[in-house]
Amino acid sequence: MVSFGTSMNGLVDVLLPELQRFLGGQGAAPWTAREYPGHMATTHAAREAGATGAWATMSTACAAGLDAIAWGAERIRDGSASVVVAGGTETPLSPITLEGFRLFGLLAKWDGNPSEASRPFDGLRSGLVVGEGAAAVIIEDERHARARGASLYARISASSSGAEGCATNQIEMSGECLARCITETLERCGRAAHDVDYICAHGNGIPSHDAAETAGIKRALGDHAYSVPVSSIKSMCGQAFAASSAMQVAATCLALRDGVVPPTINYTKPDPLCDLDYVPNAARTARIRTALVHARSIGGSHTTMLLEAPAR
Repeated sequence: MVSFGTSMNGLVDVLLPELQRFLGGQGAAPWTAREYPGHMATTHAAREAGATGAWATMSTACAAGLDAIAWGAERIRDGSASVVVAGGTETPLSPITLEGFRLFGLLAKWDGNPSEASRPFDGLRSGLVVGEGAAAVIIEDERHARARGASLYARISASSSGAEGCATNQIEMSGECLARCITETLERCGRAAHDVDYICAHGNGIPSHDAAETAGIKRALGDHAYSVPVSSIKSMCGQAFAASSAMQVAATCLALRDGVVPPTINYTKPDPLCDLDYVPNAARTARIRTALVHARSIGGSHTTMLLEAPAR
């Protein structure tokens, strides 16, 4: 089986250029209709893998990659698949994408070194920096994986999703929805707040989003929140929308394997509303057995997933 998440897929790197060619009288490439639809990333991955089982494409914005991986994990749990290829992909970099997010007031307004513009949880953060990329994981039954001698990175223990129910341009500053998702995720696999060793945060650098995410983590974990390293790889990779949450899963798998927490770079000024341990500026060695991944989509949906180190 195959499952991928994408918000735009081939919109900006295939459809828009071919539309310009068409409007300019040059005609469009004959393969255009096969490349830009939302399901084509899943289709291409399934073809390359020779997958004959069910396919699924998620389009839940920034959480789509994480949702696709959660869907794959459920197919393993219910016995309908022994192997699932799942992940997220996005190519949003284009003038129209940037202009849309600028008009929405979400782009970073940093006027210094461009490499310092993405600064999640920092007191000087001013918005997100758009990135692009892709990530995928192989999800399979543990016995199947061990029988073929696969390298085991993590066990997907549980996940949960929820929505704030707010208008698109509003955000639930209390963090209640996120806290509910975290609590449900932990309860579904019999874990407690004190079991969480690391949080790979959504952390996109939008001031209200980072503050609300911090509030949700504290609401769910209580005092333990102040003992958990929390970091955002978007400080280094930018916001690749649907791909970002799949990239977070990949980064968390490596953190579990290597015992190294990725940093939140460009962190120079604390913010009273963001008062957790964000692993500032440098990676950190740590004992990580249980890690939480969080993704939030514009519009107010949240997905959380708990990953645990496999038995060696």
